[in-house]
Amino acid sequence: MGKTRLACTVLDEALQGGALVRQLNGYPEHRHTPLYPLVAMVENTLGFTFDDTPPSQRGKLKEYLRAHHPAAAPAAEPVLMMLLSIAPADTPVPSPQQCRQQTLDMMLLLLDSLASTRPVLLLVEDALWLDVTTLDLL
Repeated sequence: MGKTRLACTVLDEALQGGALVRQLNGYPEHRHTPLYPLVAMVENTLGFTFDDTPPSQRGKLKEYLRAHHPAAAPAAEPVLMMLLSIAPADTPVPSPQQCRQQTLDMMLLLLDSLASTRPVLLLVEDALWLDVTTLDLL
């Protein structure tokens, strides 16, 4: 209870100070699902709903990247589409190692891009349940 209250206080202070807040949540049922917390965070950031089709999700992704990361958008689109499992069927699929490294590199680039324009708070809840790949990203 004390950790959650402390996290909420820090979150409130960050928001009042104009910071952008992103949150990763670990879940016991997903502790073996690579990058699940990252996928959930990105889907939340993009405003995905259960009614969205893959083409509408790709549209939301493209719109977000063009608005917030115009320089990185061309390189980020295919990487994030693979991460979110919304890539068109004819998209070349890199090896698992390449995909993992591209994803980690791209997420760090996008986070750095956000942090260059305003303060960013990355709040990690229940880190004990994070998968190995998400821990590598952190």
